[in-house]
Amino acid sequence: MRQIILTFLKLPPRLWFVLATLMPCALSAQPSHNQEEHLMAAAQSVSPDEQFKIARAFELGLGVKPDMARATQLLLLAANHGSPDAQTEIAIIYRDGIGVPKDEPAAFRWMQRAASSNYPPAEFGLGTLYLMASSGKQDAGEASRWLARAAEHGFVSAQVNLGILFWNGWGVERDLSKAEHLIREAAQKHSPMAEFLLGTMYETGETLPRNMVLAANWYERAVKQGYAPAQNNLGSLYIQGNGVSRDLDKGTELHRLAAEQRNVAACANLARFYSKSHGSPPDYALAYFWAQVTTQTTNTKSGPLTDAFLLEIRNRLNGAEIAQVEAEVADWLQSHPVKKAPEDFVDFNGR
Repeated sequence: MRQIILTFLKLPPRLWFVLATLMPCALSAQPSHNQEEHLMAAAQSVSPDEQFKIARAFELGLGVKPDMARATQLLLLAANHGSPDAQTEIAIIYRDGIGVPKDEPAAFRWMQRAASSNYPPAEFGLGTLYLMASSGKQDAGEASRWLARAAEHGFVSAQVNLGILFWNGWGVERDLSKAEHLIREAAQKHSPMAEFLLGTMYETGETLPRNMVLAANWYERAVKQGYAPAQNNLGSLYIQGNGVSRDLDKGTELHRLAAEQRNVAACANLARFYSKSHGSPPDYALAYFWAQVTTQTTNTKSGPLTDAFLLEIRNRLNGAEIAQVEAEVADWLQSHPVKKAPEDFVDFNGR
């Protein structure tokens, strides 16, 4: 309800009446066809920015029934009239194939139009398109150029990803000092991915002096935002007693939280943990469960687990136990689909 009201207030007075007629229907979640057509008609004569807001209402179901076809129609209208918001959104729709066939050239075309308006989200989007494009269009140099423009405008996700490019020397000369500066700046703006990466820098000692207490502190910040790679790494520190007091229960709970988000490293860590004795006998059924989740998540035979490990824990179970665990894994996978990382295109699973 709050989102509907905010959408309503952000629209110009000449559209208040139109959305006001939709409010009772929004509450009942059954907007009428005539009211939706009325809103579509009204959208033809407003500014591109207002068209974008109405398109988002259809896309998200704010006051109207969700309708990607109408949302895309209005986004294209606003995009052709010069709205960088709409141009960026339509590029994402074509990139991901949301309600339309995937169309990488169209995604590039619209993202370039928006980025040419010095619009930071589009500059970031174009940079990541160059990073993640099909092999013929991948260009780390162009990616770094557009990410740098967005980072100069203070766009946090661009700072994180540009830092990663400097860290690895992708499209730029490797510069660990620049990488640390960019990632720290983003971490201070509460980017969970940057907080995680800064923790990794302190843990590995590659970029910063090794400091396990600071590593744990930065992981903890990202954990508070539910960031799975940080949950995994902090869980490992608790199990090891490294930088924090040893706490097996807390460590396995953090691994489980990360695994619930289909973090491959956490799933593998749980499989290894339950295959060993920690003051109590190993739980081979649980070890096999998480090993199966690991292999199903990576879509490879073993992923981070060796074939020998998988065979060893499987041989500890009888046929009925194996069948039961595999049925439980199938149910679990169905209720825990792999989700795209919400903040950044470049993702890290942790170790």
